[in-house]
Parts: sequence; C-alpha cells; structure tokens
Amino acid sequence: MLAHLLLVAFFFQPNPTYVISGTVVNRIDGKPLEGVRVSLGAATSETLTTGRDGKFRFEGLKQGKYGLRAERNGFGRQSYRQRSLYANLSTGIVTGEHETTENLVFGLIPESVISGTITDGRGNPVPGLRVLAYPISGVGENRRAVATFRAGISDDRGEYRIPGLPAGSYALVYAGWTTEALPDSTTPSAYPTTYFPGAASASDAGLLRVESGKETRADAIVRPVAAGRVTVKIDAPNPPQRSTVRITTQGPFGTEPWVATIQVFGNQTVVERVPVGRYHFNLLDGEDRPLGRSLVDVGPSGASVTIGSVPFARVVEKVEIQGTPANPSSPTVVRLLSPGMQGNRTLDAEGGAVIPSLPPGPYEIMVIKGSNLAITSVIAEGASVVGGLVHIPETGNVNLTIVANASIAQAVGGRVLRGEKPESGMLVALVPSKNWRNILAYRFDQSDSDGTFNWGAVPPGDYLAFAFEDGDPSDYADANVITGLAAKGQKVTITGDAKQSISVQVTPR
Repeated sequence: MLAHLLLVAFFFQPNPTYVISGTVVNRIDGKPLEGVRVSLGAATSETLTTGRDGKFRFEGLKQGKYGLRAERNGFGRQSYRQRSLYANLSTGIVTGEHETTENLVFGLIPESVISGTITDGRGNPVPGLRVLAYPISGVGENRRAVATFRAGISDDRGEYRIPGLPAGSYALVYAGWTTEALPDSTTPSAYPTTYFPGAASASDAGLLRVESGKETRADAIVRPVAAGRVTVKIDAPNPPQRSTVRITTQGPFGTEPWVATIQVFGNQTVVERVPVGRYHFNLLDGEDRPLGRSLVDVGPSGASVTIGSVPFARVVEKVEIQGTPANPSSPTVVRLLSPGMQGNRTLDAEGGAVIPSLPPGPYEIMVIKGSNLAITSVIAEGASVVGGLVHIPETGNVNLTIVANASIAQAVGGRVLRGEKPESGMLVALVPSKNWRNILAYRFDQSDSDGTFNWGAVPPGDYLAFAFEDGDPSDYADANVITGLAAKGQKVTITGDAKQSISVQVTPR
C-alpha cells in the first residue's frame, strides 16, 4: 500500500513554478526607480508598479522564455538589457532548473532632449520652422543618417523642444519656410533650409552630440534670403486624385529633408516664396506613392518645373519558388527595401508583379511566403546587382527574375559562449565574409539569459560572426569598422540546414 501511495504521489505532484524578480534602476546613476510599470510581455496580463525600492516580483511562472518590459515617463518603454533607445535589442529571460531569474537589475536608459531657440540674426524669434533631428550611425566617411528622425517646431518665441531621444550624434535641419512677416525688402524673401550649427550649405553641417538623460541646447540663426515663385506643371493627362508635390532638398549625411508639401489641383500649381536654392519636386499620389521627380534651381526671379515627363523606373518582377513552402497557401510577397523607401507587391497566379514607379537607389530583395525565403539567384535587366543589392536607375524599364528556395532554413540560431559557459546580453553580429559594404546583409541579435540567440533571414554562404559586449548595431554596421575587426571574427558557413546551430565565442576587446 505504501508503495502504491508513493507512486500516486509521484504522478500527481504539481509542475514546478518559477520566479522572475529584481530591481528597476536608472542605468546612469544606478538609483532605484519608483512608479515603473513592469510586465512580462504576452506571457501574463499582470503588470506591476515599483515602489520606492524599485523592486518587482512575478511568481508562479511556467518553464519557458519571457520578455521583460518596463515603462515610465522620461524613459519610455524598454525591454530588459536593451542596448540603447535606438536599437531595440534585448535579452529574454529563461526560467527552469538551474537558471538564474531572481534579483535581476533592470537598468532603464533615460531619454535625452534637444532644445533651442531660432532667431533671424537680429534677435527676432523665428516661429513655425520644423527642426528635424536625424540620428547618425557609422564612422568617418561612412557616417550616414538613419532614415527615421524626430521633429519639433518652433513656437512664437522661436523655441523648440524634441524629447524622447536616444543618446548619440545628430544632424539637425531647420526646414520649411515660415509664413511670418520678414524684414522689409524690395525682393520677396524667406528663411532657407539651415543646418546645425547655422550652416547654409549641407556640406558645412556639423553634428550635435547628445548624452543620455540630458537636455542639450542647439540654438540656431537662420537668415532670410531672396525667394521666388515656382510654377509646377504636371505632365499627365489625368493627375491622380489627392496627389501632392513634396519639395525636398539635399541634406547632410545622406538626408533629404522635405520643406513643404503642396496639394495639386489639375495639371498646374504655383508655390510662392520659395527660398533660392536647389530642390527636388516630387509628385506623389493620394497614398504617398512616388510617381516622378524633377530637380530645379530656384532663383530670385523664380522657376518653372515639370514633373511626370520622366517617370521613375517601372519594375517588373518574376519569381520562381523552389522547394515546398511551410505555408503554401500564404500569398507570396516581394519586398524591395532601401533605407528610405520600400516597394511591396503580392505576386499574381503566374508569379509576377509590377511596381509602376520606384525611385532610384540600392534595394535589398526579400521574398516572403509566410516567412522569408532564401534568395538564391537574381537576374536584372535594366539594372545592376552588386553585393546582393539591386541598383534601380533613375528611369526606364527594369526586369527582375528572382529564384527563391523555400526549403532552405532561413532562421539560424545558436549560443554565445565565454569558454564553455553561456553568456547573456551579448550583441551577436553576422556579416558577409567578403562584401562588407552590403550593410543590408548584416544580421544582429542579442543573447538571452541562457546564451541563445537567433538570426533571421540568412541565406547560405560564408560569414564572420562576432559577439560584442558593448555597443549597438549602428556602431558596427559599417564596412570600415568591420575591416578593423575582421581578424577577430569567427568564420561561419551557413549551410541552410534547419538543424544547424552556431556557437560563437565572445569577441576579444
């Protein structure tokens, strides 16, 4: 009988549960933070709020992997061990026997602020100007602006404020001519696009360094210049309804800030008081899809520009899928992706699609059918393919023949080790072993508490793997940086085998 009772007790013992607990602190000064809302992703609907001691505790958790998140004013919403406000890589927490999940330190990164006053050189405030803050990544000649930016606008005192920024370097653009009255002049005048710290030319623009949790001042003086009237003609018999003309200029570090958007009625419109300078006039349809553009130099006497007579490139896509997709009923989508633009099309029954108008530039090709498929071949007519990127020309017809393999595993996982011990919180990078300038082919992840990581959408080939303790992807997504680190990289060949697992040793400093 005793043996029977012991056997019953063995089979009916409750499953073990686990605890995730710790303290939320300010990552800069290490002090506990009160009033932080802490949650465990989608694993539980419970949200805790920290007290003065900054502590939190989740109990009764099943074995698994959890995403820990926290949110508070002045810090925004962040994940556990998030590397920066700009790079949302974090460390998942694995519960189970022998896993360390208690007494965690969750360091929140305080948000930074850029503020300043815009005046006209005589001490008068300039209201109504947009201030665009572009984060800068890379080093040296390879410095470039991140496509996404934060914006503010000057008030009636000429003051502006841009909160919620990650630390780093920024290019500031003061753009958009104001409707306020300017100093008396026989020639119409307006405020031109100006670049921090007050440069009239994008080539003379400087960078503003912003520290974490601090407010950085960036005052600017913008001086009025002569302005002209621009007549815009649309070279199309039936312009799309709700179409617009977006006026942009060439900014620093690869930016193209827009300074004004004009609604189009019919085949012609007039834009008043355009500051002298060089601009792109971009024609967009009602859904902001680009239809064409023209470059024009505006002088004091004005200018005339015609848009649509030279359209963007027309791209015809033909896709052959080899192998058996995991989700054969899912639609097949082709995505052409560049830092500032993307063209998405769902293939028809014959495996084809057309992008009627695509701006020039280098694009990464992705084929998606439930998940990303491996691109094994790209043949381009009317365009060039360099380093895995297709370079779309200014205009003309482009034919792309793409072969994608649905049987090749795209997600590649593994574990970061320091010697034989798993290491959490490492920035795990995978870069092509030869063509380091193909930045869009770089892959990044962050190791979880058990050292595991996952790279998505990795075609077979030869690569270098790194596990960095410091920095975020923007610090390493640069060919010059990788050139200096290549000798420390771990050679990896991705085979396409779904069972392949990569062990990456922590990269020496």
